[in-house]
Amino acid sequence: MEQTTIEGYGCVVSWDGNTLRAKGTNKFTHRALMGQNRDLKESDIDGMTSKEVVSAVMTIPDELTLTRGQFTVEKFRLGNPVTNGNLMLRTDDGVKYELHFRRKSNADFEKLVGALRG
Repeated sequence: MEQTTIEGYGCVVSWDGNTLRAKGTNKFTHRALMGQNRDLKESDIDGMTSKEVVSAVMTIPDELTLTRGQFTVEKFRLGNPVTNGNLMLRTDDGVKYELHFRRKSNADFEKLVGALRG
């Protein structure tokens, strides 16, 4: 399968048949995509200085990268004249990622969801 790249609302998503990649189009949308999953456990921060803890919380990967089998499509809603569309992915360990898109991208995201579920 050839690689498909789709522009969402504040994100760019690509799928090559095995690997899904997503990245925010600016630092705010990227943090919205990735940042919610940066909670540290107490065991993670034992022995760290406060500066190291802040750095660990603020550091996020350059892009979301998930391979087939690591996630499921939990929710998919098409965009309409009032609200944007939404694609929610959940990994096997319970982490969720939400991709938003405008109504004009409905067809592209429907194809993507079909490929992700297929």
